[in-house]
Amino acid sequence: MFRNHQRRRPPREKQITALLRGARDAGRGGDLHLAIAFQSSAGRLARVLHAQSPGDVRGAQLLGGVLYDLAALLHRAGSDGEAIRALEDSERAYATLAGRVPAAGGWISDVYARRAVLHAQRGCGASALADAQAALRARHVLDGADGADGPDEARTLALGSDVLGAFGDPDMAVAAADRAVRGYLSCFGPAGVAGPGLPRTSPHVGYLARACRVAAVIRQARGAGEEGRAARLAAAAANLGASAPATVLERRFSSPNPPDLATGLEDALRVVPRCGGDGRRAELLRAALVRARADRTALTWYEGVTVDAPETTAGTATGATMGMGPPGVGGLLARLATAVLPTDAAAGMRLALEAHRLRAGAPAARSGRAHADDAAWAEVLLTASRQVAGTGDTLFALDLAAWAARATQAPADTCPAGAIDGLDACEGGPPRHSSRPSDIHCRPDLGTGAWEALPC
Repeated sequence: MFRNHQRRRPPREKQITALLRGARDAGRGGDLHLAIAFQSSAGRLARVLHAQSPGDVRGAQLLGGVLYDLAALLHRAGSDGEAIRALEDSERAYATLAGRVPAAGGWISDVYARRAVLHAQRGCGASALADAQAALRARHVLDGADGADGPDEARTLALGSDVLGAFGDPDMAVAAADRAVRGYLSCFGPAGVAGPGLPRTSPHVGYLARACRVAAVIRQARGAGEEGRAARLAAAAANLGASAPATVLERRFSSPNPPDLATGLEDALRVVPRCGGDGRRAELLRAALVRARADRTALTWYEGVTVDAPETTAGTATGATMGMGPPGVGGLLARLATAVLPTDAAAGMRLALEAHRLRAGAPAARSGRAHADDAAWAEVLLTASRQVAGTGDTLFALDLAAWAARATQAPADTCPAGAIDGLDACEGGPPRHSSRPSDIHCRPDLGTGAWEALPC
């Protein structure tokens, strides 16, 4: 006769469960500060539990989820700096599960996406772009084909498009927003046409509306015959009925340094020869971008940039080519931006921010490993920081400068997160808006569902 021996939960885990229940009840009752107190206490106990058994999968999941939901509560209370720090600790907990738990990449991607939005709302564009790129890569969105995205991938694309558009990456933002819309339609279909439709109570409605609005705003700014499509996207967002606040992109228009939605990457590359830059390399990048746009792979356009493969040991050429990868293409863009920025500020900033997104969002940058082009990256970030400071956008300028310092130091075992410590005391940042992920109930982290209380 076999007995079903269930794993007994340790007393500390039971305490954590009780505290999370208290946080959930306090949140539902409207006492946000009490909810934070309960959730923080649960976080402290979860840290102890994880420290006692660092290799325990359940303990790491528990810690990551508790801190993830704590960040949501802190954001709702207006403490975005503390929320970002909680997300950093959540990322570190989930990172211990990478390679061991298949879902870990998705959890880490959610952390990056949430942190990207928080950075963007604070005006820390350099950190927001880095986290947006990392979120897409952690979710493996960049590895999949357009049209094969599920709801989780579409959510990440929608959030990423908002951040990319808000900080000078309009063509990549449109590509991400369009792909998010196609992903949702492929999963749910229009109601009564291709599938059951997206239920109006689904949390994904807010993300679909966000993607539509981002694409509408950018297309309206572009003009050139895109006004009709922009109007249809805006109408679709309104008809979804999602009570979503303004997107990060929309709020950036009231900042001292509103986003330039007219200058695309291809436009910026065309300017390079006129500014004394390397026209041959600029044309190489532009051709890769054009091909990627035709193939609907704009988000990974850099994969089409290749160089000759190394020679064989006998000294003969192989005739093969190899991809430069995001850091290599980012370094090349940084050198082009250095030549363009003094002459054409708009084109130079577009090149600089694309270079930063590719370099900072790469795994090597997040692990602190140095790269051959780090000096060029740091130089262009400092130049961009001085230019942004001239517009009065202090937070963005400080964040760019902080990343320039990291590029020269290449610290180990740190995750770049913006100039948080120096920014908490700053005033005048852009207004905050609420944002939340969905499907928290599917994560085995005993989450309180704090994000689900937010409208979008």
